[in-house]
Amino acid sequence: MNIQHRRCNCRASLGFEGYHLLSCYRTYAHDKVVRAINDMCRASKLASEVEPMGQMSGDRRPDILIPNLRADSKAYLTDFASVDPARRASIQHSWFTPGHAASQRDQQKRESYDGQYNQVAFAMLPLVMETSGRMHVGLKRFFNEVAVFASTHLPSGSVGEHRFRSRFLQFWKTRIVVIFLKALATSALHSMQAITERMSTNRPTQRDWDIWNS
Repeated sequence: MNIQHRRCNCRASLGFEGYHLLSCYRTYAHDKVVRAINDMCRASKLASEVEPMGQMSGDRRPDILIPNLRADSKAYLTDFASVDPARRASIQHSWFTPGHAASQRDQQKRESYDGQYNQVAFAMLPLVMETSGRMHVGLKRFFNEVAVFASTHLPSGSVGEHRFRSRFLQFWKTRIVVIFLKALATSALHSMQAITERMSTNRPTQRDWDIWNS
């Protein structure tokens, strides 16, 4: 079945036999991390919701809607994004300023959502991680907020709040970073396998070389 003329949600071609779906940031690593973050929120007694409709203008949707976490009663509209600190546009700055690529991506996300939601009822929160596993300060702060919220809902007689928060952060940060890095590695492996199969029977296209060298 050749579906190479159909397109993914990220607007890229699905490619021959849909190989793009195995490596797309929108359908693999991205979605795995979003699900893990939502699991963390749910485990913390937050009524989070993945990709709800109606909170933003047009067809745009946040990755996760998270109510009741902020002190000002605004609900978070979150958007997970990853960025490669070794890409050409960032590598020089990333060498001297660790986390530069994540900060730049965070700012780009905030600007892209400007005017797209009701700022009285919602607050936009990009959740950015570099492909090395380094978290942007905003993502770290978010983890801390969730840990504090979860610690206030402990049953009586449980471990102390401070110890709970420490264990909570260690578990969920490690879990989500591992999920992310494993998904990236799997995506790269599938991409190389797909390209190798196509090269064995057909001349590689320019897109094949672009993926191979990315």
